[in-house]
Amino acid sequence: MKNSNLKISLLVVILITLLAGCHKNEKLPVYTNSIGMKMIKIPAGSFMMGDSSGQWDEVPVHKVKILKSFFMSRTEITGKQFRQFKKDYGFASEKYAIGVDWYEANEFCKWLSKKEGKNYRLPTEAEWEYVCKNRDKWGVENMLDSTLEWCYDWYGPYVDSTQVNPVGVEQGIAKVVRGGLPDVFVKKYSYPEKFYYRPSNRAGMAPNFKGFTVPLIKNKNTPEVNNTVKYKGLAGIVYDDLKMKKPLRLYSIPLVNSSSLKWILMNNWTAKWLGSIKPVATGNYTFIIKADNRVSMSVAGKTIISGNGKDKILHSAVLHLKAGERYPIKIKYLHNGGKSFLKLYWSKAEGKKEIIPPNVFSFGNKDKNEIESEYKEGIFARYVKPSISFRIVQAPELKSKPTTYTAPFVEQCVKTKGVDLKSGPNLKKPYFRKRFLHPVPPDKSSKKEIVLSGLHPSLGGHNHHSSIVVCPNGDLLAVYFSSVYEDAPEVLLMGSRLRYGSDEWEMPTPILDLPDVQDGSPLLWRDGNTIYLFWGNIHLKGGYPFQWVQSTDNGATFSKVHYPKITSVVDGFAPQPITSVIKDKDGTIYLACDGVGAHSLLWASKDNMKTWFDTGGRTGGRHTAIVLLKNGNFFGLGGKKSDIDGFMPISVSSDKGKTWSISKSVFPCLGGGQRPALIRLKSGCLLYAGDFQRKDGFQPKGIKEHGAFVALSSDEGKTWRIKKLPGTLISTDKKAAAKMGGGTLGYVSLAQSENGMIHLITSKNSPALHFEFNEAWILDSSNTKDYSGIMNSKAHKIFKLKTYTEKYPDGKIRCKYSGGIANDGRFLLDGKEEWFYENGKLKYTVNYKLGKRVGAEEYYSKNGKIKWGRDFSNNVFTWIQ
Repeated sequence: MKNSNLKISLLVVILITLLAGCHKNEKLPVYTNSIGMKMIKIPAGSFMMGDSSGQWDEVPVHKVKILKSFFMSRTEITGKQFRQFKKDYGFASEKYAIGVDWYEANEFCKWLSKKEGKNYRLPTEAEWEYVCKNRDKWGVENMLDSTLEWCYDWYGPYVDSTQVNPVGVEQGIAKVVRGGLPDVFVKKYSYPEKFYYRPSNRAGMAPNFKGFTVPLIKNKNTPEVNNTVKYKGLAGIVYDDLKMKKPLRLYSIPLVNSSSLKWILMNNWTAKWLGSIKPVATGNYTFIIKADNRVSMSVAGKTIISGNGKDKILHSAVLHLKAGERYPIKIKYLHNGGKSFLKLYWSKAEGKKEIIPPNVFSFGNKDKNEIESEYKEGIFARYVKPSISFRIVQAPELKSKPTTYTAPFVEQCVKTKGVDLKSGPNLKKPYFRKRFLHPVPPDKSSKKEIVLSGLHPSLGGHNHHSSIVVCPNGDLLAVYFSSVYEDAPEVLLMGSRLRYGSDEWEMPTPILDLPDVQDGSPLLWRDGNTIYLFWGNIHLKGGYPFQWVQSTDNGATFSKVHYPKITSVVDGFAPQPITSVIKDKDGTIYLACDGVGAHSLLWASKDNMKTWFDTGGRTGGRHTAIVLLKNGNFFGLGGKKSDIDGFMPISVSSDKGKTWSISKSVFPCLGGGQRPALIRLKSGCLLYAGDFQRKDGFQPKGIKEHGAFVALSSDEGKTWRIKKLPGTLISTDKKAAAKMGGGTLGYVSLAQSENGMIHLITSKNSPALHFEFNEAWILDSSNTKDYSGIMNSKAHKIFKLKTYTEKYPDGKIRCKYSGGIANDGRFLLDGKEEWFYENGKLKYTVNYKLGKRVGAEEYYSKNGKIKWGRDFSNNVFTWIQ
């Protein structure tokens, strides 16, 4: 009996000691799996998910219960470990597996599960945050200071209730990414960079995003070429910064004399030139440089001048040079504001100094290759490699029910087809109309005002880069990027819809957002009954030149994100679509995007967007708007950062974008915050839209009008009929508005409806505007028209009023509405419109009178509660949220 008690006492002491030791060191079980991954046991528990001081998508802060323990990998999966699953994985040398999309990460988990007979999967967003908030305690590493990490969930809003083992929303466009910022942090934003590296910060990415890696053009194994002289002058590069990190363009010069050359008109830039110099006479030479800022020069590999010019003469030591012999020369120049100038002199013995003549400068193939390789390596160094990896958990399969997805209203209550789409105002009589496109807020409003108004908290007051398309059902769909600062990671795409038969645009809502990624440069294009929405992620690590989603139901739903397979890249590019997509007679699709600096380019696809290639050439301006001429040539106007005597450049290509010839147009050049638009109308004419003045107020000689205009050409751009647009608004930039002295279109977009009416929408003014007009108005030469009523509809009577219905596949009523042809020729909605859920419950109701909403407009959830509403009275509405 005593021995038994002694044994029990000893066991109790040992157990207490072990428990005390575990508590003191807080050690939990760890095991190493079959491919060498350390897996740490995470106990069950609960925590408060979200951050009330974070961003809008981190609230409401809510309680989450993790009911069972699970194992999580100590670090992200390494490149070598991932290669055991995918033999041809290209980043095996990386410490952690980058360039892996969500689907591959998920397949890796299935492969490992089958290999070991245990269930592996990606961590849920809740599990990831739960661990991250206690990471040091449990010994999990790299959660906020390494690569980004895929999570299991679709990205969506939080719910305001306790969640048990949550798995996110049922569908979406992005999978959750945790652990930092997908974008490169390049400017000052609303938040410091460290703000994005918090346990509760949420990001997201399309699940098929691998990351785009630009292949370097330079082949280090190419045989050495000789430097036989073939070219006059000096080969060079111009950089768009002061540290020679951002090459702008190749820039050869015949001589070093800014007074006799067309010098670069930029505030801050640097340049490098190299080649050789060949004296015509033997003797002792002194080189002299006069420059506005820092400059250095070497001859025969030895630096002979280095210093800060600032209007002072910089002299070299005396060099003895032989006639007919070539001496390598290299010049570096830095310009930092003010007037830019650089002059290179020499003097022989005690002789008079003179500008070095152009006939002594030359460069050969070796110089050319060195410059071009450095340029291209510098260009492609901007496109950093992808940064998303993943870690895994070993735990049971997920059985929780996801939360319900609710589409933005711009994608709801969309009619399948329109009626009388060709009805409209008489095209032979001038017609002109103006509408407000966005309310205020959100346009030019603070975040606080936007939130208090009941609009979506992700929207910003800076709504820019307009794009418009006419849907197959007759609706107009407009997309802008919405932000506080346009380079910030919070930028998203905002959509607005003018329903066919309605006379008013609807409230804007988010339409597409990769969270914590700058989603900008939207471009809408319609091909048949398919609508494409292209856009760019200009700061995304490993971002593609562009990507797109598409819709075959008038924008009611969109596909997953499509990333282009790029087969060739010839020169630098910016991931910014412009306004133009062209489909050639042979079916080749051309997408216009910005190049580097004052240039644009065309990406082309000959296989219906399966693969894309850089056509090679670069136009004469940034934001160039391009159309296909009847002879098969490409004709471009624009855009900014370039001019010829103050006028906008014309760019023409007769070889499908391989090369471009540049000439002067009759239109004023544009600057920051401005972009032209150019389309071909159904009549065959070309239509252009732009401003009479640059953002800084500059106008070329002969241009005296202020404001904005449209121009019509019936001879393929040879001559233009220009007409000023009435009713434009000034820029939202107060300084620019004062200098411009008139209205602006900002980033303007054009489209034409089936009935021949032309639609023009603006940005960079408050609010954004929609102009509707026809060719007869442009051609009308009378100056007696009164534009005081251009905001008012001329419709006062409906003829042949009819009731229309649409049904679900099972025969139940989807919607019913009524409308008819008004006295001004337009189809207008008139009467009550109702939409129903599949279960027959009311979804949305609104009343129309001659196309205008009257009385109450209400939107209901599936449980019958009013989500929001508007009450219209005397051209004023009350927004109820």
